[in-house]
Amino acid sequence: MKRHAISRLLTAVLLGILFGSHMHHDYVMWNQRGRDAYISHQMHRFDIYMATPQAAGVTILGATFIAIGLFGVYEAIALGLSTVLKGALSD
Repeated sequence: MKRHAISRLLTAVLLGILFGSHMHHDYVMWNQRGRDAYISHQMHRFDIYMATPQAAGVTILGATFIAIGLFGVYEAIALGLSTVLKGALSD
């Protein structure tokens, strides 16, 4: 059971590192483009997504599919790390 807990912890850390790296890249990119470009982008995004929102069912269904997909990726990574740890911890 210890191996499964370690693999889940490592998976959470790995996904946190990937998400943090993506956020940092986004910050650096918008810093280079400047404030006006960022505000223009956000205004365009608001006009497309927020000014004319989709029906609640579509939003909820889409978010559910994304959550299921992310959970599947998490479980696949955890299973892979568990398999690797099984070999590494048994030696």
